[in-house]
Amino acid sequence: MKWGSVKTLFIIAFLILNFFLAQQLLEKIDETNLETLSQTTFEDGLAAEDITIGELPESGMKASYVSAERYLLSEDDKETLEESLANQNIAIINNQTIVSEFIKPVPVGLDDESTTVMETLSEYVIYDDIYELWKYDEEKNVLLFFQKQNDRTVLFNKAGVLYVKLNEEQEAVSYYQTLLNEVRVQGDPQTVVDPMNAIESVFNSNEVLRPEDHISDMKLAYHSLLALKGEEQEEQVFTPTWMIEINDGERYAFVNAMEGQTIPTDENMYMQEIESTLEQQLETHIRSDEEE
Repeated sequence: MKWGSVKTLFIIAFLILNFFLAQQLLEKIDETNLETLSQTTFEDGLAAEDITIGELPESGMKASYVSAERYLLSEDDKETLEESLANQNIAIINNQTIVSEFIKPVPVGLDDESTTVMETLSEYVIYDDIYELWKYDEEKNVLLFFQKQNDRTVLFNKAGVLYVKLNEEQEAVSYYQTLLNEVRVQGDPQTVVDPMNAIESVFNSNEVLRPEDHISDMKLAYHSLLALKGEEQEEQVFTPTWMIEINDGERYAFVNAMEGQTIPTDENMYMQEIESTLEQQLETHIRSDEEE
């Protein structure tokens, strides 16, 4: 091959390489510009609606998917429930669910600043230390507790809840309780979605945030991802979830911390279903026996 032809091929190859590199550079610039524009648009949107953000967790946090099964009550648990917990009629359903009705209503001390509600209830329920108070629903007159795993709240899960009904005097009259076994880690830890990006997902959903809202806190929790059928009990997989507190607990938003999408929740429906189950089980296993 003549030198002139070789030189021409080198020039053509060089031009093609330059074109390819220039195209890659332009695409990178476009991506950067889009990210900057998106961030600017998001921040402008927050400012336009006067939405403010408090202190956020650090970026780059890591977490893992976890799994857990329903806890099956042991013989020792049953003995404690039947012999050691006073002032209540208790029924155990399928070794998994506890329903109870107090013989004499129990004051829970909602207005007593010297003690917590759970400290008041601790002598009447087992494993009281694994739950935290999620809310006192004044309209339903109910105390709703969620189980904690690895110091993270397990959100809206019927297998890890303590639901306490009150009367008009704010005294406990009955409760529904379930527990999850300790979680097992599934896979290696992954870097979770950046807190600011999670807030952006909530903002873009147009479902929870309102003008003049303040994001007062943000922490990782667990939310059920899927359930796997077992022979005796259901195993669930939980995803790390950003729990975003708005206006000091007035409302919450939830974002899948692994994938970034918002997680819809219907707290009212969740509580109605537990209420219905509690009343049905009380009628079937406790009140019907009292009438006989």
